[in-house]
Amino acid sequence: MIINLVCNSKYFSHLNVFTRKFICAIIIGFPTLGNGQHLEFEKTNSEITRVFQFTMPEKENKYILQIRGEKKIIKNFTLSYNSKVLDTKSCHLRGSSTLNFQRKSFAVSLKQPLELDGRSLNKFSLTNLVMDKNYWRNRFSFIVLHHLGIFPLYNSYAEIKINKASQGVYLVQEKPEEYASSFLHSPLIARRLPNNSFRIYFSSGKKGNEIMKYLKKFQKLPNKYSGKQLYDSLNQLIEMQNYFTWLAFNYLVMNGDYTDEIFLYYDDRNSKFNIIPWDYDDVFYPEPHEGWKMRNSILKNELLYSSEAHFDRIIDGDQYLYDQYKIIFRRVLDQLTPSYLERVFIQIEQELYPYYTNKEVIEQSKYDLYGLTNLDKLHTDLNNHFNFLSDRLRNIQKEIKSDEIH
Repeated sequence: MIINLVCNSKYFSHLNVFTRKFICAIIIGFPTLGNGQHLEFEKTNSEITRVFQFTMPEKENKYILQIRGEKKIIKNFTLSYNSKVLDTKSCHLRGSSTLNFQRKSFAVSLKQPLELDGRSLNKFSLTNLVMDKNYWRNRFSFIVLHHLGIFPLYNSYAEIKINKASQGVYLVQEKPEEYASSFLHSPLIARRLPNNSFRIYFSSGKKGNEIMKYLKKFQKLPNKYSGKQLYDSLNQLIEMQNYFTWLAFNYLVMNGDYTDEIFLYYDDRNSKFNIIPWDYDDVFYPEPHEGWKMRNSILKNELLYSSEAHFDRIIDGDQYLYDQYKIIFRRVLDQLTPSYLERVFIQIEQELYPYYTNKEVIEQSKYDLYGLTNLDKLHTDLNNHFNFLSDRLRNIQKEIKSDEIH
């Protein structure tokens, strides 16, 4: 009865039966999808191999734990990695909503790079994952996006300690602007904002100013061209296949908030902009950020999860652009096979296992948005979402083929 009421809501009426089913499953509970496959998790190494340790006056530590919403600069501290003291340049609290939790995220800048798994990091974030339920959604998204060829940044789990007391599970993340400017030597890095503008994170003077003109041109092209001419003109300025891949992934994982979670950097190797995705706390969310009512009043096509970005509305409104998007969408579906997804979910469980089996570490989850977690909750969450996503991918493939036939 409840399922019928939700699934037959006028806000879902434009969606096909498969998508309505999945949204209902999230709202009501995954049992509506059936039992599905059970992932085979194996016991793995229980030793935590990455530990960052802050040492600071206890008064400073208490202040950091108590403050809310303040991007405080930390001055009187030392930072070590696996007992080796790092030569730090600066450190400050980072984030937006996550600053309102006891466990804080840190932005670290080093004088000498830290070597992690063959990657040299001068600037990186220690992200608290307080809004990432059971700590796997961001890591899962980054692994899959890397597999799809559009996420180059280093990321891995680590434990953070302050004065020897565990702060819980964190994600070490290479900063997009650092990767693009230092590794790729990009002259311009910008982040898209919700109001169809860009925030500049790095610009190399005169050359950066010149390339800024390309961003402005990019925004004006839809007013000048349409169809194939529009696509070709856009593709001269931005790697459209990568943008379409990112858009398709956001639809597949039902990302509830992604409009401003994308960096654009100018790549001198092919003289156009490329993308770096960011922040995947809100995947498997039952509605886009603007809500279904607003989304449905703006977009006419189904395979776009959100209507907030002006560029995505252009794609929706131009049939040639949307057809090119569907071509890339099918390629994404072909790459995300059930066996690949199974390997990713099992890999994530193995990576998290040492943290979940350490009582002091996992107890810190009580300070997070979703409260105290444990290994059973993690296993249930991973199993549910593996089956959910596998079914979703299969049914979207069927729906696309059905549209092609008709």
